[in-house]
Amino acid sequence: MAETQTTIQDENKKHPFFVISIISLMTFMGVLTETSMNVTFPTLMKQFHVSLTTVQWVTTGYLLTVALLMLASAFLKRRFTNKQLFVCAALLFMTGDILGGIATSYWVLLLGRLIQAGCVGLTGPLMVNIIMDTVPATKFGTYMGMANLIILIAPALGPTFGGTVAYFASWRMIFWITLPITALLLILGVFKIKQYSPTRKYEFDWLRFALLSVTLTSLIMGLNI
Repeated sequence: MAETQTTIQDENKKHPFFVISIISLMTFMGVLTETSMNVTFPTLMKQFHVSLTTVQWVTTGYLLTVALLMLASAFLKRRFTNKQLFVCAALLFMTGDILGGIATSYWVLLLGRLIQAGCVGLTGPLMVNIIMDTVPATKFGTYMGMANLIILIAPALGPTFGGTVAYFASWRMIFWITLPITALLLILGVFKIKQYSPTRKYEFDWLRFALLSVTLTSLIMGLNI
């Protein structure tokens, strides 16, 4: 039995680059939309009749949600499989895309952005965990560098992408363009992502998580006043 499990794990580790690329690209899509929205603030303020302090929560709330999810990344890795986390991340991103694309009010857009943030909050730690589980120590730095390079390009491309799309079409197209790409990544991930370490049932410390969430949210809201 132990030999069979070892064989399966070795088979799963033969081609980690493709799996890591899928997850990195999903994270890339999340970061890209986050930075793309920064250049649309003037348009959003005019269209939805909101102030700059209010409209900036489109990105501030997004990053806050990402941070809160990353606080729970250790629990999520132990409790759920890689595929479950990836599928959940992709579905959250696609749901946010749809809500953002059809938003008729600022609050619908904000809700979509908060939901969409779940993608980066889940896939960021997932990418690192899979690299640690599958890549040999001698190639660890190389894979981490390549994966992070994909993600770090997104903040640089985001404003250009968002500005170009908003200029030639509409800020809503930022969501509609990324939607089919995310759907393709979801399909690839369902077939390619494997489980490399066992999962177990753990009790989640809701009290500490709630206290951290309230503290972090209060701090950001206090700085924005």
